[in-house]
Amino acid sequence: MEKSSTESRSAVSSIEEVDLNSTARWARDRLAEHEKQREQDKLERQQGRLQGRPTKSLVEKLRACNIDQLKYAKKLCDRYMLDQRKPPARSDCGDRYTVKVIDAICVKNQHYQLEFRRSTRSAKKIYVNGPYIRAYHRDGAIIKITTFNKKLMLRDSPQLKQFVVG
Repeated sequence: MEKSSTESRSAVSSIEEVDLNSTARWARDRLAEHEKQREQDKLERQQGRLQGRPTKSLVEKLRACNIDQLKYAKKLCDRYMLDQRKPPARSDCGDRYTVKVIDAICVKNQHYQLEFRRSTRSAKKIYVNGPYIRAYHRDGAIIKITTFNKKLMLRDSPQLKQFVVG
């Protein structure tokens, strides 16, 4: 009798193991599908931003607005569009590693700076490097930075050549 009870216990435990393994496998598969879907949604949002499409949530929120709210939103959009067409202010350009700005010019919606930069604070010695030509421009609320190769820039742009040479 004892044999049959131990055999039944082992049979039950093996069934539970099979059920747990299949449940864990199912959960892993669902999690992998979810992660894949999140990555696809992220890529679609990024591509939509590059193409100028608003996000689904923004469209849904605009759909919920009344006429006065939509008029106000349109005024805000017009103001933000003007802001995008202008270069960022000099105070918005640069970061904590910028030591000194030698000169700056604005061309269309970009702000170019000739600046010296320093190494990190975590190093024992701090070194100043440069000068670097960096362009700052707006992408929504974010100010994006592009660092240029001086030789290529001087060759291609007489305006920047005058900027660097002085």
